[in-house]
Amino acid sequence: MNIKSNSIIGVGIMLIDQRQKVLLGYRNKIDEPASWCFPGGKMDAHESVEDAAVRELLEETALDLSQYIESIQPLNTIIDQDSEAVKVTFGTIYQLLDERLKTQIRVTEPEIFERWEWFSFDELPQPLFPETEVMIKYFLNQPQEKRWAVYSNQSNAKTS
Repeated sequence: MNIKSNSIIGVGIMLIDQRQKVLLGYRNKIDEPASWCFPGGKMDAHESVEDAAVRELLEETALDLSQYIESIQPLNTIIDQDSEAVKVTFGTIYQLLDERLKTQIRVTEPEIFERWEWFSFDELPQPLFPETEVMIKYFLNQPQEKRWAVYSNQSNAKTS
């Protein structure tokens, strides 16, 4: 078996508004199946998880949470055990208390995202980007597919 030695370390940020709706982008990137996902992407060297989440959010939506960075909370760590590369995603969460910040959100990468929308947990669009689905299932305390190893960032206890 030929296993690639590269690693992919990513971050995703779940924004929840005051009505308990989450922000999802319709990702329509060439050479990938279209899906709905949280803002996120690859971490850069020398970044904290929170810094990476703030940077990715700004790059993808124009929403700047840098002044609220201490309020971005760790959610979970996700390992894709089916990937040929080491693929780890750090899930983060932020409760958007200032509804006025929503006016900043726009499509900044039209080659990747078509639009950003808010959804309630009981009316989520399909299909969801795989790591986004894992984060949502974790948040809702729902069972995960066996391909995912999911660890709580609060207690470091593995969930299944």
